[in-house]
Amino acid sequence: AKHIAAAERLARPAAAGIYSGALRMAYESLESRIVRSAPVVVVAPAGVDTVAMVARAHLKGGRAQGPLVLVDGTSTRDHDLARWKDKRVSPLGLADRGLLVLIDGASLPHDVQRLIAHSLLERRPPWERAEPLDIALAMTTSLPISKLREEGVLDPQFASRIDDALTEHIVLPRLRDRMEDLRAMVSDRLARQGLRTRGIPLGIDDKAMAVLIEYPFEGEELELDAIVIKLVRACPEQTVRKEHVDQVLFGIAPAPREDELSVRRNRRKSTAKAK
Repeated sequence: AKHIAAAERLARPAAAGIYSGALRMAYESLESRIVRSAPVVVVAPAGVDTVAMVARAHLKGGRAQGPLVLVDGTSTRDHDLARWKDKRVSPLGLADRGLLVLIDGASLPHDVQRLIAHSLLERRPPWERAEPLDIALAMTTSLPISKLREEGVLDPQFASRIDDALTEHIVLPRLRDRMEDLRAMVSDRLARQGLRTRGIPLGIDDKAMAVLIEYPFEGEELELDAIVIKLVRACPEQTVRKEHVDQVLFGIAPAPREDELSVRRNRRKSTAKAK
């Protein structure tokens, strides 16, 4: 139950916004491989939440009750070979009977990649143990597979172990290529961020949404998250309007509303009478 709850928390961002055909096809391929416990390689631009997609697929497979262990290939902590060999803290031991996810796995040192390959091939960890090691593997990367091969960032033994996954890698589309998903994603984020910071969920009107649909989102979902935080701060009401989006995206100060103008006129009249 703890493993399932942890995976559900990681998968929550993927609960809203899987409607576009491009993402549906990519996700179904991802889920199919994870359900079969086949190695998975996911290619996505930086800023796309690949972990949420992998966690969602993990919950559909036979290993859902097992651990979902994340390794950050860009973290020096996960570059320590001694840590991978320590049965108390090794990700190999922690992921037994579950799924090991190498986030930016190509950034791991070759000796760590080689150790992972040996452990998966021989089904035993780098320490004495009677039971066989049972791990499914997923790796994410923001680099094209061709570039990974050309630049030699993958250890040959590791690449050979996941060759099928490299050949049949899964590409997640950019946010701007799946605008069908944007309204659900924005609505979900506004509601949650509003509750988090103001105690009320926020909505968005059609004109404001139309501006966001035309926005390129170069930073993908991470940029969307940052924009939503700013929108909640900029919007004094319960509904985000076009002027709030213009203010956050383009720095355009919102024009005074009619009620605000009326208040100002009354103040000026009161001041004139006083004088």
